Parts: sequence; structure tokens; C-alpha cells
Amino acid sequence: MNDDLNDEVTETEVHSEADKKTFIDELEQDFDPEVAKQKQEESQAQAEAEAAAEDIALNCAKDTALMVVGVAETGIQEMVDERLEIGEANADKFADAAAPLVLKYGVTPPEWLVKFKEEVMLGLSVATIGFSLWKQHRDFKKADMKARKAELEAQKLETVSA
Repeated sequence: MNDDLNDEVTETEVHSEADKKTFIDELEQDFDPEVAKQKQEESQAQAEAEAAAEDIALNCAKDTALMVVGVAETGIQEMVDERLEIGEANADKFADAAAPLVLKYGVTPPEWLVKFKEEVMLGLSVATIGFSLWKQHRDFKKADMKARKAELEAQKLETVSA
């Protein structure tokens, strides 16, 4: 049994004085209360910055969701009935529920959309202006038809009473 112990090779690490000094300096820095306090403050500041960035991202996602609701509401009012509305409370509930999912799944536009972002934004602007003009024209025609109908009714009443 003693032979087994003697057969084992024991290696001893050898370090230079410079290695020892570097090691001791690192230990002293790690346990220096001022350095530890500074590291803790830096860590806390970084955590606060990350939390602020998350809040900003969440608010941006909520704004995006609210914009989608607004567009959907306008489309519904135009295509179905002007009296239909989603309402601010429902839109806020939707945005609060949708925003974390937008962040979770990293809803990002496709590569082609990123590449042609400016062109797409111009197209959307032109489409929005066109839609607005079409809606105004339609409303004016409705108002003109109502006025013409009222005028005809007034003439009809004058003719009957005369």
C-alpha cells in the first residue's frame, strides 16, 4: 500500500514572485470596500438602465398596438358602419395585452420592408391622403344629396300649397 502512495506523482505548482504579487493585488482589489461599493453601484446603475430601456420598449410596443387598433377601427367604420367603435378603454386593454407579446416574439418587419422602408412609408402616406380625400368627397356628396332632397321636398310643398 505504501508503494501505491509512492508511485503517485505529485506535482507542485511553481509561481514566480510576480505571479504571487499579481494574485495578492487582485485579492486586495476584490475585497477593497471602495471597489466593491463602486462595482455594486455600477451594477445597480446598469440594472436601472436596462429596466428603463425595457419600459421604453414596452411603451413603444403599446403605442404600436394602439395605432393598429386605430387603423382597424377606421377600417371597420368605413366598411361596416360609422357608428361602430372600439373605444379608448378597449383599445388600452388591447394595447396592454398585446405589447408584451410584441416584445416577446420580437415582431420585426421582414427584410424587404426594412430595405424599402422609406418607399413604403411614402406609399402609406399617399394612400392615407387618398383615403382621406375619398372620404371627404363621399361625405360632401352625401351632404349635397341631403340638401338637394330637402330642396326638392320644399319645392314639392310649395307646389302643393300654391
